[in-house]
Amino acid sequence: MLWVQNFWISAICIPYILIIREKPEFPPSMVSLEKATEANFCTNIADALKLKHYVLLILIFMLLQGGFLAFGININQLLAPPFTDVEISGLGALIILVGVITSMLTGFILNKYHKYVLMVRISAFGTAILLGVGVYAVHIENKLFLAVTLIVAAVSLIPIIPVGIDFASELTFPYEETVVTGFLLMAA
Repeated sequence: MLWVQNFWISAICIPYILIIREKPEFPPSMVSLEKATEANFCTNIADALKLKHYVLLILIFMLLQGGFLAFGININQLLAPPFTDVEISGLGALIILVGVITSMLTGFILNKYHKYVLMVRISAFGTAILLGVGVYAVHIENKLFLAVTLIVAAVSLIPIIPVGIDFASELTFPYEETVVTGFLLMAA
């Protein structure tokens, strides 16, 4: 099995290694000819952390992303009595699938309307309400109600990732995007 996997990985990667060049023959734009000025990492972070809205976004992102990761780690312990292991795995996969689809739709909405604050609010309040309903659903042990609640909670919870990253870039515009979004992800 490992040899088959190794063959496919090599078959996919070798053409890329042979074909892809470090840079194109002709630059795509005049801006690409200019040397990028890079500020110190600590300077970028210190300046970005002076922006109160960026700090608030980090706190919201930490809570929502941390809640999602904690739920994902403990899903078996939370849902084991009413659900079987197979049902829990299927529900987890469905939650991720619905969340990814919603994240893609959220990206399209953000590109068109640029309503970052509204999207963060929808994500935060929707997650809080639906996870509260989910706690109630665990106690009444109604499998269908709990599954639907968790799937709908994923609609508001998982899109915080693209929303948070895009919003961090917008809030801290003059600073390097990779630094501020990397710090946001690291903080979560």
